[in-house]
Amino acid sequence: MTLSFAVPPLEKKNWQPLIDKFESQNPDIRLKVVPGSDVTDALKAAYTTEFKNAEAKQANASYDLIYTDVVWVAEFAKAGWLKELPPDRFPQDQLDLFLPGEVEAGRYQGKLYRLPFRTDVGLLYYRKDLLKEAGYKPPETFDELLAVSRLLQNNQRIEWGFVWQGQQYEGLVATFFEVLQGFGGFWIDSSRVVGLDQPEAIAAAQFLQHTLTEKISPEDIITFKESDSTQRFLKGQAAFLRNWSNVWTQIKPDPLLQPDPLLQPNPLLQPDPLLQSQVGILPMVHAPGVIGRACRGGWGFAVANRSRYPEAAFRAIQFFASEASQRQFILQDSYVPTIKKLFNDPEIVKRYPYFPELVDIIKNSASRPAIPEYEQISGILQNNLSKMLRGQPSPEEAMTTAAQETRVVLKG
Repeated sequence: MTLSFAVPPLEKKNWQPLIDKFESQNPDIRLKVVPGSDVTDALKAAYTTEFKNAEAKQANASYDLIYTDVVWVAEFAKAGWLKELPPDRFPQDQLDLFLPGEVEAGRYQGKLYRLPFRTDVGLLYYRKDLLKEAGYKPPETFDELLAVSRLLQNNQRIEWGFVWQGQQYEGLVATFFEVLQGFGGFWIDSSRVVGLDQPEAIAAAQFLQHTLTEKISPEDIITFKESDSTQRFLKGQAAFLRNWSNVWTQIKPDPLLQPDPLLQPNPLLQPDPLLQSQVGILPMVHAPGVIGRACRGGWGFAVANRSRYPEAAFRAIQFFASEASQRQFILQDSYVPTIKKLFNDPEIVKRYPYFPELVDIIKNSASRPAIPEYEQISGILQNNLSKMLRGQPSPEEAMTTAAQETRVVLKG
């Protein structure tokens, strides 16, 4: 039996040791890795096309295992493209080994469709040296973030206060979602009520706009993806950076990780050596009296409903999601695990000393709406936020329009 699955090209090299180990333990199964796209939306589109084609032809899917982003589960499950992971094969005592939020992110209408493999979470990176010099503690509120940014800029200690992801894509949604959480607002609740036109959501949009109008963030932030904002921070041009947890290994490269010889090093992303001991991490700041919550990301495994070999696919998922496999994968390439025990594993903590601090942020993180219409409602939010950041309409108008358009989609 041969099971196929797709992964982003930059991850492919990390999978081979696990594949070799699995095949040695399961001689009746072979695993075939198909390079997908490094662009998450493009990988999702490839899966969607394959699922629809298989349905139309009443054929088996080309993919047996589905390596899936956390926000795809509801859409894929509702469409009938995923198999439920049977409770007798994935009992509760096994699920209890994972961070609870990671397991819940794999459920749709009470059924489990995805087992978590690696997670991710949004963080606020900050320059400890600059804050200490200015006599500031790490900021807790939006006002404190803006105040220390202005001070450092006025004293010509830094060019920009805060860099983030402002281009019209999912990164903008993740950034806004964290700010929204920090103001105590919500996007879509469990009853499918839309909160984008509520005062908290308008305040979140105003904050992002304010970073531009007050020149806390560069005017070209509206073109920034993760790598663009990371570049500014690594070059010592910004005091604060909103980005995902994997940026830590770019700030402090792990000397034990072997670089991929097929990849050319990017000189723009080489950190200033002086930064490596001067960077701290926080969850996104918040309004007074509100508990801030970071945005959860991450990837896991599901089984295609039209898989030729579902029982073999279940065996593969159990192997990949195990403590031993996650541990091996993490030590190869610094990804963040989903098994609770691994955040305090001595060898892992020696390599990644921020993991014990990171796990608390992950436990308190929040998931974007787990609804089948996610791609549509994310597109609506991206479009309206992007227009606002470019100068019109106002935050109130943008959020009102986004709420109205979202309600239309949810009503079907």
